[in-house]
Amino acid sequence: MVHEKEFTRKIVSAYGKNILEELFEQIYYSHHIGCRKPQKEIFELVLRENDLAKPETIFIDDSLQHVEGAKRVGLNAILFRPVENSLEAVIAAALNSES
Repeated sequence: MVHEKEFTRKIVSAYGKNILEELFEQIYYSHHIGCRKPQKEIFELVLRENDLAKPETIFIDDSLQHVEGAKRVGLNAILFRPVENSLEAVIAAALNSES
């Protein structure tokens, strides 16, 4: 819960308001749902609740253990290294490789 409050504070500080609900259809916080990455249950819950197909779903994270957990579930998972690439470049590359 402390992480959520701090994260929200940073978002509001950067954008003047909490823009997450404008950007995302659903937001998942581990302390609300009782499981966390890299546990398979969190990935399966998100897939199931959003009717997502594993081969069509891209998971991007800056933690190797989370990426490996997503891969074990069957997701297309990408390790994001902000020092090496922008998030936009990573997403563009992932979408181009799907074509």
